[in-house]
Amino acid sequence: MKKKYTLMKAFSMLILVALLSSGNLFAQNTTITDNSSHTASTAAVLDVYSTTLGMLVPRLSSDPSSTAQGLLYYNTGSNFFRFHDGSNWNNIPIQSEILWSSGGGTIAPKTVTDKVAIGHGAASTWLHIFEGTGSNTPQVELENNQTNGYSGISFTNTSGGPSSAYSAGLIGSDQTFIIRNTAGMSTGSQSDGFTMMKAYNSGIVDFDNQSRARVYQSNGEDYFGQIIPFNSWTEVNFTNRSYDEHTEWTLATSISSGPSYFVVTQDGYYQVNSRIDFILEDTENHEEIHNPNYPGYVSIAIFVSTNNGSTWTMYAQGNKLQGADNVTGGNWNDLRNNLAPNISDVVKLNAGDYLDIRAYQNLGVSPNTGLPLRVIEQNGSGGNPTQIYVSIHKIS
Repeated sequence: MKKKYTLMKAFSMLILVALLSSGNLFAQNTTITDNSSHTASTAAVLDVYSTTLGMLVPRLSSDPSSTAQGLLYYNTGSNFFRFHDGSNWNNIPIQSEILWSSGGGTIAPKTVTDKVAIGHGAASTWLHIFEGTGSNTPQVELENNQTNGYSGISFTNTSGGPSSAYSAGLIGSDQTFIIRNTAGMSTGSQSDGFTMMKAYNSGIVDFDNQSRARVYQSNGEDYFGQIIPFNSWTEVNFTNRSYDEHTEWTLATSISSGPSYFVVTQDGYYQVNSRIDFILEDTENHEEIHNPNYPGYVSIAIFVSTNNGSTWTMYAQGNKLQGADNVTGGNWNDLRNNLAPNISDVVKLNAGDYLDIRAYQNLGVSPNTGLPLRVIEQNGSGGNPTQIYVSIHKIS
């Protein structure tokens, strides 16, 4: 059964409803309208229709004492429509109270100066995440359920500059953690100029783009190897590279002609290890020295220059090895296999500093006698000529 009411009829009906308020009025698809041609919607019990007028709901200064889920009224004090959800009265937000806006696939705070707090408390940054339950769960979790998927976060400075973007996260099937100085996530490669760090599941952490160098001295035109003068700290001339990540070591053209030094490209702490090996040999007479200068010794040291090699300062000295003649029972021992000083230290360096390795000896039989360095294995049986070497690794 369908019923239609003009405004006049509607007024009469409301009077009738008032008179019969203690009873029930039964009707289906009822319309209240100022348009005689409008037909009540079959989907609504009551269809209020007009093209020129609105509908007023009850206007109260406070919440009604009697409640029901879905009850609606307009609060004249706060100027909000309020509804009851079955437990509490709630405001229907107006446009000025909407905190988020959506557009172009982006959801953002409506006011650009607003900060977002997740959890509790007041946000002190653009996004402030609180965790106050005392649990050890992360505040933020990024998940990618693809076998070879990337899960990460990027940092970008839109104003540009030498380092305008960084990215970090898990990457690849083995979920290696990487940090790169680009916004895009990629497996990258060692020394590609972008991959800064990789942390593998095995626990190994690899800092790419840091100094890693190892150089050594090989046989040259001199049979004895480089000659170290008496009583003088002398630069060891390394002539070959095992590796040099960023070509920071300037090699000597030969073992008798330097300079040979490391040029620092980044501030930081560097682990420096070096070893040399002397031969107790008279280079003038080509014979072993049986009576070395006593109490002479051989040693090795790290030298640093902060003014492009104009002046050098000893940073650390390695062990001192004496070459005393141990004559027992008519036999001599020139300690030929014991004159191999070494050094290992951490050096604080700044970009532009120079570093080199220097050797010292005062064992020669006279002040004019130098001692040669050995560039093959101690047992003299051959092998890789890497007995005199230095390695440098930037550790932080």
